[in-house]
Amino acid sequence: MIIKVGIDLGTTNSEIAFINEGGNIEVIENEQNMKFTPSAVHIEDREITVGSWAKERLQDNPENVAVEFKRCMGDGTWSFPFKSGKKLSAKELSAEVLKSLLVDAKRRIGRRPVAAVITVPEGFEDPQKKDTIEAGKMVGLIGVELLKEPLAACYAFNRSLSPERRPSEIVYWLVYDLGGGTFDAALVRIEGGVFTVITHEGDLKLGG
Repeated sequence: MIIKVGIDLGTTNSEIAFINEGGNIEVIENEQNMKFTPSAVHIEDREITVGSWAKERLQDNPENVAVEFKRCMGDGTWSFPFKSGKKLSAKELSAEVLKSLLVDAKRRIGRRPVAAVITVPEGFEDPQKKDTIEAGKMVGLIGVELLKEPLAACYAFNRSLSPERRPSEIVYWLVYDLGGGTFDAALVRIEGGVFTVITHEGDLKLGG
């Protein structure tokens, strides 16, 4: 299965991109013509909204808006108690964000993606990775591949370099990721076009 869609399922914002017919990477805009979607879910009267509209409701209806739930991925005991009475786990809330991104992708590409690469923090362990994969499957993704965020940053940066500037010998890059909800610092080794995380440190509850 060839995967041409990548998703950044972030703590504060998420986005989806694909490889277009010209072979270039294109970030897909949502209905608000924004290239990112706030990772916020609002539920009231059985109506679910995701993104900037949901985030705006934090001002007047915070009891029905869930944010920063990525920090609780892998915690099977956590759920957000909406005032409307519904409770959703971090995995279920992440699935709502993914569903919104896939709708945007279908509008741009003309079909709903059935597989995607989803980036995750270097510090994510098996329970958090499992929840991320299951969230993808909950919204109909047949194939879900995970990519560590420091490696994703390296691939993107390396792609932006002209061929003569790309590493031809063994080099080490120190990658910092100060996100909206997580902080990662990873030492990456590049040899022969292969990127490998040597060591990392971080805090999954520090960011912004």
